[in-house]
Amino acid sequence: MSATILTKTGVTLLFGIDSYIAALAGYIVQNDSQDQNCKMADAFDTQGSTVGVAFYDQMLDVKFTALLLSGTSLPAPGSTVSINSVLYAVLPGISQKEKNNGFTECELSLRRWVDNAIPHT
Repeated sequence: MSATILTKTGVTLLFGIDSYIAALAGYIVQNDSQDQNCKMADAFDTQGSTVGVAFYDQMLDVKFTALLLSGTSLPAPGSTVSINSVLYAVLPGISQKEKNNGFTECELSLRRWVDNAIPHT
């Protein structure tokens, strides 16, 4: 997206959808969120105070709302979607919204398990 951005000296801001997400075939992404998550385990002493923490099983979650292009079918939960040749699993909760005075939109949630590159090709 082309835009004129005016800022104070030394400030650079990002505008629009990241090109990585915008490259998703079959959709015109309107908004998205990209979240890094993981599981966490605590170790406690005899008084119940934390003495150690493990962060493991890292995941990258991508959620987006998009215009659905003609001829594009929504993927089923458990299937995969490729973004720039990287596969993501489609999570449950897919929705398609239609109205008589607007364009068809959809919402998808995707996940990639980073530690073991799941899903993989």
